[in-house]
Amino acid sequence: MSEIWWNLSGTDKRCDSYWAGHWVHWIQHKKSVQDPAPGIPVNASVDGDGVVVLEGPGVLLVSWNHRPALVRAALERSRGFARWKPRWHVLVVPTGDAVGGASNVFSLAAPDDRRECFVHRSRDSEL
Repeated sequence: MSEIWWNLSGTDKRCDSYWAGHWVHWIQHKKSVQDPAPGIPVNASVDGDGVVVLEGPGVLLVSWNHRPALVRAALERSRGFARWKPRWHVLVVPTGDAVGGASNVFSLAAPDDRRECFVHRSRDSEL
């Protein structure tokens, strides 16, 4: 079984949301890794608004992620190659040339299920 790690360099705004299209919850991540299905190989692209397009065998999907810059950076490193795990609604983008090695994992939402980021404000931030 391969391990999947996050590379979250370049985060530009604080977000505490685990809704679809936001951060991948650790349980969702764990279950997606334990799932024996390898995922569907896709070519992926993302625009500046977070609209992610996946194209592969039997797949043409338009989805959304709250961090388009992070998704774009990961896809540039992988030359657009990724794996779509529909059961978990995650896009797995390899960080190197080795399939099955370290990867970035992004949660995807349907375009009409977009939600703004939730930011938890602590009492210290109000001072």
